[in-house]
Amino acid sequence: MEHDLSGLLTHEKVPKFSRTQIQCYMRQLLYGIAFMHGQKIMHRDIKASNLLLNNAGMLKIADFGLSRFWTEANARSGRYTNKVVTLWYRPPELLMGCTAYDYSIDMWSVGCIFAELLLGKAPLQGRNELEQVCIQFDMNLLSFYPKFHYFWPFGCRCCPIDRSIVFILTFACKKWPVSH
Repeated sequence: MEHDLSGLLTHEKVPKFSRTQIQCYMRQLLYGIAFMHGQKIMHRDIKASNLLLNNAGMLKIADFGLSRFWTEANARSGRYTNKVVTLWYRPPELLMGCTAYDYSIDMWSVGCIFAELLLGKAPLQGRNELEQVCIQFDMNLLSFYPKFHYFWPFGCRCCPIDRSIVFILTFACKKWPVSH
């Protein structure tokens, strides 16, 4: 029988995963992602509820409804939509409006899954896109993200951002109410 990872993480009777289990599941997920990307497929909705585990500990990637074949022409021209990937697993460039992207959007989601396995819950739980960006900003995640300098602070060719908007967003995302 298969269970989705989200259900297992939130069920109070299921114990937290051990370090060995997390390593095993992450290895399987990364192999699956590598295979997909090798076939030029972007999943575009990697999240805990789209990962299925059977009783033998085998992980399967499910729900390919938002997946697309990647082509360099489509990526360069911005023919993809940024309204993909469930909010809590959505990478910064999609939150900022980029429509020219590649397989790396799946990898941000994989990082979120890894954190979720370690913590037992999704670490970035914004209620809307702005709050999601603020959470990423507050946790200083963007400075470690390889594409950080590509789209932040002044945007990129696929999602230009006005400097005044960046200032307002930076100011609004400050942790301390005094700063607001």
